[in-house]
Amino acid sequence: MKSSNMEGKNSSEEAYEKYKDNRDVISLFSGAMGLDIGLGKAGLNIVIGQDFEPTCVETMKSNGHKVLGGDIREIKPETLLELTGLHVGEPFMICGGPPCQPFSTAGKRLGINDPRGSLFMDFIRMIDYIQSGGGKVGFYRRLSYAQPSPTITTSPAQKATMLCHPKLDRPLSIKEYARIQQFPDDWEFIGTVSAKYR
Repeated sequence: MKSSNMEGKNSSEEAYEKYKDNRDVISLFSGAMGLDIGLGKAGLNIVIGQDFEPTCVETMKSNGHKVLGGDIREIKPETLLELTGLHVGEPFMICGGPPCQPFSTAGKRLGINDPRGSLFMDFIRMIDYIQSGGGKVGFYRRLSYAQPSPTITTSPAQKATMLCHPKLDRPLSIKEYARIQQFPDDWEFIGTVSAKYR
């Protein structure tokens, strides 16, 4: 006798079934979509690409992708959402390749003081609005057992980066920080509490 579809599945597999339809990705600084092709092969859905370079815009269009051309500094995140039909907090991921030259060891490493480096801040601006809803601060982001963890910071309770336990109303413990990074359970961390988090 064949078992039903859900029998034998663990809780994480069941959770994946629940969220499997949410794989919409907004791509910024898309270039020729090299990163996006890989994400697509991994099962994600690139709903729109964006780039300043006209030839990149035409490349994306030629390959059947929706695209928003233009200078990201002049693009409102609301426009991206309107074009995709998505709402704040809905995209599974926002990806992109902002210019790396200002941060490269091959250059002068002026960072955000380089005009190209400031584009990184516009990348953050887009993410902040589309995902953390207009740049709120001082709130918890509850983790999900069904989704990968966001990047964890060196402190468990910083403004706009306070990761909350999936079920309990508290920040993550040092042990939970370690587990997310796949340290062995018996791994010993030396130092003060803040040093252990770092």
